[in-house]
Amino acid sequence: MKNPYKRLPFRLLSLTLVAAALLAGCSKTVILQPNLNASIAPAYQGASIQVDLIGINSSELTTWRSKPIDDYFAPGDVFRRSATKATLHFGGDKPGSQSLPASDPVWQQWKAKATTHVVVLADLPGYNLPMGGVDLRRQIIPLS
Repeated sequence: MKNPYKRLPFRLLSLTLVAAALLAGCSKTVILQPNLNASIAPAYQGASIQVDLIGINSSELTTWRSKPIDDYFAPGDVFRRSATKATLHFGGDKPGSQSLPASDPVWQQWKAKATTHVVVLADLPGYNLPMGGVDLRRQIIPLS
């Protein structure tokens, strides 16, 4: 039996940002506070999947780009425990499409730490990282 998690690219998790852009002037970068929507592709409906949305600032980018995802989802991981995050659960009786609304309190925590990016990490049981490949369970989305 072939492993359905082996071919993950954007088919598994489509993350869309829905936001109205607020322009504060041509010379300023505006940090958006959008509704974040995550959907599981029909082929993966019913699979038990956990997705963490982690707010980071620009000084944390390098660290989060290199963090091994298997380590992050391992029990007791310090990064996961200390991350300012929201977690979405898919599978079972959970809907295949969920959102983190702009009104969620985590946005206030992210704002307080000058969040510039949201790291999206998916825990996919059975996923095999391609040899020398990029781990497609991680997406980093700028908020500007």
